[in-house]
Amino acid sequence: MALTRNRPETGAMQVSRSLRTLQECAFDQAVAAVKVSSRFRDWKSFRTHLVEELPYNSRGSREKFTQLIRAATFPDGNIRTLAETVWQAYGDEKLLQQIVRVSYLDNVPLIGRFVEHVASTLPKGAELARSTVQSFLRSEGVTDVQRASKRLVNCLVKMEMCKRNEGVVRIVEEDLPGTAFLVLIHRRFAPRPTTVEIGQILADPFWRYLGGSIPDDARSLLRRAYAEGLIDRYTAVDRLDQITTRFTLDEFVTKGLRL
Repeated sequence: MALTRNRPETGAMQVSRSLRTLQECAFDQAVAAVKVSSRFRDWKSFRTHLVEELPYNSRGSREKFTQLIRAATFPDGNIRTLAETVWQAYGDEKLLQQIVRVSYLDNVPLIGRFVEHVASTLPKGAELARSTVQSFLRSEGVTDVQRASKRLVNCLVKMEMCKRNEGVVRIVEEDLPGTAFLVLIHRRFAPRPTTVEIGQILADPFWRYLGGSIPDDARSLLRRAYAEGLIDRYTAVDRLDQITTRFTLDEFVTKGLRL
């Protein structure tokens, strides 16, 4: 299956118009949905399955979470996603979670902006203060700040970007994951072999969504990728600051290449 789309899928409504608050987090449900999506022909048949099988007692709850799953993971109704293909090729739970995390943050941009501008700028292991979260939400025009802050932090914990211990929430000490980073570079910038400016990569927040915090996190992985033959060239001299890829996106994923 061709995977040539190089733009992030965006457009989910992240703030309820009536409450001006964040919706409940459906990250775990989205990961589980991707795993079974290959069994279905289209969104219509998949939606029927989700509404019938999601583990909630009321049909209303099942329908609500089906909508949240679609908004964050299948926003255009296409169930043939990068996440599904990565799961089929690698069968790697952690890698799947990382790919779905980026999709989720692309499509729930309020949380995405918080990760990009706040969480990723904090030192690894630092406490994420409630006041920091609430100040951000107020700056975004959210009025039901108490509920929204709880839901935002809960989502970051589910995504394993934060951890909660005895009531204290801290930024997880995680390194930028190489394989997910390279897969998404190919998806967003280089579905076919090409030259990409490193500045273009760094301007996209996806690497911060994966756990990166400073540009050197990304640059060190690109140097490793070049050393291991996963990209064709890494150039950082004079005014040149770019990479040249070696594989198509399809080749990289279907071969199960890893960094």
